[in-house]
Amino acid sequence: MSDDNEPKDESTEDSEQQSDEQPAESDQPAEQADEQPAEQTDQSTEQSQEEQPAESDQLSEQSDEQPAETSNQSAEQTDEQAIKERDQTAEQEEQLDDDCSGWEQDPVSFSTYVAKYVAKMQITPNVDVLAKSVACKDERHCDVTLSNGVVMRVAWEPSTRITLGRWDSNGVVLRSIYKYSCRGGQLILTFKDFRRGPA
Repeated sequence: MSDDNEPKDESTEDSEQQSDEQPAESDQPAEQADEQPAEQTDQSTEQSQEEQPAESDQLSEQSDEQPAETSNQSAEQTDEQAIKERDQTAEQEEQLDDDCSGWEQDPVSFSTYVAKYVAKMQITPNVDVLAKSVACKDERHCDVTLSNGVVMRVAWEPSTRITLGRWDSNGVVLRSIYKYSCRGGQLILTFKDFRRGPA
């Protein structure tokens, strides 16, 4: 009888060794499931970053490729396109913002603030300029004449919370585009893009 027991013991020992050496099947999928999402997320992020050029790069290239147009209408259409571009980050921030309706409903104050800010940041850095006059075409487009002689068109779009300052410099139209928000009643501008285009 002891002879019969030995083979049984060996097979039992072999099966115990195999179970010790190999992880249970239920452990393997769990380990794979833990590893796969991280790899997939990293790969999809890398692919989306590599495959899609930045939106501002595409728009800058388009502006450079367009033939020179002297029509004020085409410049205004370009302004409208720039301020109506949606930005997911801006939309998320928008939910945290205070109400900007007071600024948006006062086109003279809004355009004056934006024009002075753009002039200080883009035209004559760290030099304060004054607004000499403001002429508003409508409630979202104003021309601000600054003390340095620059006439800047300021446009904004409340639905996207984007504003821009556009001015001419040596026959080239320059646009400085900002996201805007409000905190504690103050208008806050966050740089988004700078574009050069034909006059």
